[in-house]
Amino acid sequence: MYDWKDIIEELNKGKTFMLYPHVNVDGDGAGSCLALARMLSEMGKECRIYLGDELPAYLSFLDCPFFVMDPLGFSAEVAIAVDCGEDGRLPGRLDTFMATPVRLCIDHHIKTKPFDVKHIMNDPHASACGMMILDLFRAMGRTPSKEEAEALYVAIITDTGCFKYSNTTAETHAAIAELYGCGIDHSRLCNMLYENKPFPKIKLEAEIIKRARFFAGGKACLSYATQEMLDMCGAVPGHSEGCVDILRSIEGVEIAIFIKQQQDGNYRASMRAKDYADVAAVALPLGGGGHVRAAGCSFSCGLDEVIDILVPAVEAELARHTDI
Repeated sequence: MYDWKDIIEELNKGKTFMLYPHVNVDGDGAGSCLALARMLSEMGKECRIYLGDELPAYLSFLDCPFFVMDPLGFSAEVAIAVDCGEDGRLPGRLDTFMATPVRLCIDHHIKTKPFDVKHIMNDPHASACGMMILDLFRAMGRTPSKEEAEALYVAIITDTGCFKYSNTTAETHAAIAELYGCGIDHSRLCNMLYENKPFPKIKLEAEIIKRARFFAGGKACLSYATQEMLDMCGAVPGHSEGCVDILRSIEGVEIAIFIKQQQDGNYRASMRAKDYADVAAVALPLGGGGHVRAAGCSFSCGLDEVIDILVPAVEAELARHTDI
């Protein structure tokens, strides 16, 4: 499907690799990186996945020696940004990335800024970066092992919202069928991802729902999680993962916004659209990015100011669709 020639040449030539998912790593970033790291390891390469933050709780079952929070002197010849197409999504790791002799990128987000890499493979229409990594396996004549296929399954199922999102296509389902042929245990994976919630997460979700605010005639819903709320529930930051989807699932809501306080006290907003709105159009002018139906942006101001910025921006986007 894609012309991987240049990237495959670098994969074959290199001996040491560092993979870089975006900050606030999700299932697609972690799963795509893990599948690629395992393949490189099987090729006799040394590889690490350099995380900008710890794996969220719902992905902890993926944890393995490939994932590192500190390279500890590991020097890579090749750096690959995976599910990450902008240097702004590599805070705290950008200097290490840029110091690597050969830099590559495999991504499926809408690109808004130049990225200083030797070769880039970018397809904003791909339902998940995991779909692109699977195609890379094919181009290299390799069949994913069960472990690699399960990592790709996690990547694809999470970025398509269990195949509910509009980015799901016939090609998506064909890829999943291909992964079934590799021996994946889909029931175990789904149980780990969606049926394994710690009770503090349930408590936090209840507090987030309690604070839900509706506007734009009920077409938009906003809520948040502060560090104080996490402490009250005995929760950790990763326990807020998926809360934006709970808000979007409410009847009548087209755009859901979930605002999470970061460890540095600043805030990150995740936005999801259900049917017709373009949340990337909201996020991009605010310095963020993403996809038409899923996007986000960060703020270095107080919660009230974040809300004051987002509400009119979302109202303006919904106003563009008054004929719907």
